[in-house]
Amino acid sequence: METFPLLSALLFLPLVASVTMTALRDERVARLAAWAFAGVELLLAGVMILRFQSGVPGPQLVENGFLIPGLGVQYHLGVDGISALFVPVAALMTLLMVLHTDEQAGGARQNLASIFAMEASTVGVLVSLDLGLWWLFLTLEVWPAYLVIRRWGTGERRHEVARRFAAFMAVSVVTSLAAVVWLRVQGAGRPFPLSVTSWMQDPLAAAAQEPVFLLLLLALAIRIPVFPFHTWLPQVVEHGPLVGVTVFFLGLKVGAYSLLRVVIPVLPDAAQHWAWLMAGLGVAGLLHGGLIAMVEPNLRRMLAFASVSHVGGVLLGIASLTMAGFQGALLQMLSLGVCVVCLFFLAGFLQRRTGAVDAPSLGGLVHRVPRLSVVFLVMAMACVGMPGTSGFNGEHLIMLGALRANWLWGLAAGVGTLLSAAYFLIYFQRAFIRAPVVNTASPISDLTAREWLTCGTLCALVFWCGLFTGPFLDVMNGSLKSLAHKVDRRAHTTVTTLEQQPGSNHALE
Repeated sequence: METFPLLSALLFLPLVASVTMTALRDERVARLAAWAFAGVELLLAGVMILRFQSGVPGPQLVENGFLIPGLGVQYHLGVDGISALFVPVAALMTLLMVLHTDEQAGGARQNLASIFAMEASTVGVLVSLDLGLWWLFLTLEVWPAYLVIRRWGTGERRHEVARRFAAFMAVSVVTSLAAVVWLRVQGAGRPFPLSVTSWMQDPLAAAAQEPVFLLLLLALAIRIPVFPFHTWLPQVVEHGPLVGVTVFFLGLKVGAYSLLRVVIPVLPDAAQHWAWLMAGLGVAGLLHGGLIAMVEPNLRRMLAFASVSHVGGVLLGIASLTMAGFQGALLQMLSLGVCVVCLFFLAGFLQRRTGAVDAPSLGGLVHRVPRLSVVFLVMAMACVGMPGTSGFNGEHLIMLGALRANWLWGLAAGVGTLLSAAYFLIYFQRAFIRAPVVNTASPISDLTAREWLTCGTLCALVFWCGLFTGPFLDVMNGSLKSLAHKVDRRAHTTVTTLEQQPGSNHALE
């Protein structure tokens, strides 16, 4: 196992699975093969975590070799404390999606092939240490996502929504490509001009970092997504498939992850200079998403705006550029990857039973589907940040980091938490506790064994991360401490340089 290319296996196994799903003709055989592929991927992700050494700041399990020597694109893979925990989450989400894909109309094979293709691109983003490779996997994610929305979407407007999604992603792809090309030109004299680790060790001059940073911030703001670039997400969640692309976009925040793992380490001076812009986008998303979610009766759309609000808080934690903010943002991303995805699964279960997830069309669910109601309440409280759940430490650390950076940012984070409690409890009261509407009072089945397995697994993760947060922090702390120290040191160096210039106040004194 010491020489086994574990990250390459994690990257290419979903690609092999995707091709296999396309080649198979029997739906039943395809589903069995998909369960096997997804199970092996999760097993390999578990092995990766066991081999990962906590507290080590640099990348581990590194694999490298030239992919396109003429362009300087290097096949360079590795995981650190920021990325290590996301790979098992991606593998688990894929396994749960595969478990429920046979409930999709229109044939399971092509849907499964698209899901595995999205998993491969997501894992590629998580393990890439070369900016060219990172951009390639960000781009490859768009095509299978577009196909899934267009073919397996549940809304009548799915074709229009798929086109709108593709248009937003095209802007993200082009702007991120422009940033990568800029870095490639600036690093023409380097042996590895697109290496993330090379740029971390020897960054660009502060002035040269800013255009690259702004391009990447725009590209990732669309993918996160944050206000005002978020309008594609509610439509995809409402009209997209119940299983598939929506789970990836709600649960795996590759945009926010890339900001923390790639952009800030490579461009630390620009991150310091534009921290106020990141914070402003975060606060705008936090408040806008929360206020819209409060008045949104449709559960799927409410979850979309709740996600916009929560990732606004994540961006606020990242913008604080503090150790606490980084920890909180990473924990919150992991928590959202479990809680919001479970809530979206519950929305799918409800829609199959009742035909709708609008609160006015429901009512009395706590008596009709008690197990589903309990799971919904647990996940809602985890999103709010109830102590003992995975959301508590993330919310607390984001608020702490924001307060250390600016007391107004901390106040905004607190308001976001209050809004989160408001919209979840309002929906729970209207759909679960309020007396049922007459025409929907007919009995409906509670969670099946398969649905209970999915929900029980995710509930266990929520309490595991909430009650035993130490091991999760141990994994990420080495890399986060190094990043926080790097950003802080660069800030002090910049201040010292300015003070020593002839025109500075220090020189005048």
